[in-house]
Amino acid sequence: MRYLLGLTAIMVSAASLAEAQEVNHSLVRITSHEADDFHPRWSPDGQVIAFASLRGGQAGVWTMRLEDMEVSRVPTERSGDMYLDWSPDGGVLVFDAQETGARSDLFAIALEGGREVRLTDHPATDSHASFSPDGAQLVFVSNRSGSYDIWTMSTSGGDPQRVTTDPGSDIHPRWSPDGSRIVFTSSRSGNSDIWIVSLSGGLPTQLTSHSANDDVADWSPDGSYIAFMSDRTGNQDIWVVPAVGGTAVQYTFDAADDAYPCFSPDGQRIAFASRRSGGSDIWVLQHPRQDNH
Repeated sequence: MRYLLGLTAIMVSAASLAEAQEVNHSLVRITSHEADDFHPRWSPDGQVIAFASLRGGQAGVWTMRLEDMEVSRVPTERSGDMYLDWSPDGGVLVFDAQETGARSDLFAIALEGGREVRLTDHPATDSHASFSPDGAQLVFVSNRSGSYDIWTMSTSGGDPQRVTTDPGSDIHPRWSPDGSRIVFTSSRSGNSDIWIVSLSGGLPTQLTSHSANDDVADWSPDGSYIAFMSDRTGNQDIWVVPAVGGTAVQYTFDAADDAYPCFSPDGQRIAFASRRSGGSDIWVLQHPRQDNH
């Protein structure tokens, strides 16, 4: 199914996407559906955006090919499919799905052939998985230790390893592009802030510190910036902060919620979910370093 872009009323191909962003103040709506679309993730080649959606009445995984805006459902075997990520080679999507009640486990599905594989099977909740840059490991969230902590596991199997041990909730991890660090959200400071932990050892360091809630961080491809969502202005907007620390810059300003930011592989764009059109749709904006908006 093809979708009209809300701001341009024309079909935008991958080749013309940048031009459309410039014409429309660097902002393009790429999905338009009565059901909610959320949690977008760019494919490694930048040609496809995968996202979770309530189309069909239950959460599932979908993809949009930017060349022709074709939307397809990924044929997963379960409902409640939520947070997702691409393998570095673009051949596999990892996601979490609810099994019973609030519990969820991790699954992976090959995009060629559609074979689905269960990755975890635990009475606790496993979710929010992200691939390491070399595809050899996953980082994810689990409360199997009692609190929600960050864990890693090999994609070839074996016992997961616990990375964080704080009583507060540590969630939404993303591996750094160089594989040395993990950014995540934590409530250990009293409210939700963005933290970074080095895999070489040592305590996590706090990247943001604000009385509002900062959440769902993502690295720029060169590792120099981190995008996140925050309700500092009273509703959720997209913000960007240097990965070494510093002043966070607000980049979306709509009265509706903007959430789940994700950098494109070239670092030029950020995909996110927004309710500015009423329901939750996927939008794309230009990265602040290339735009004066």
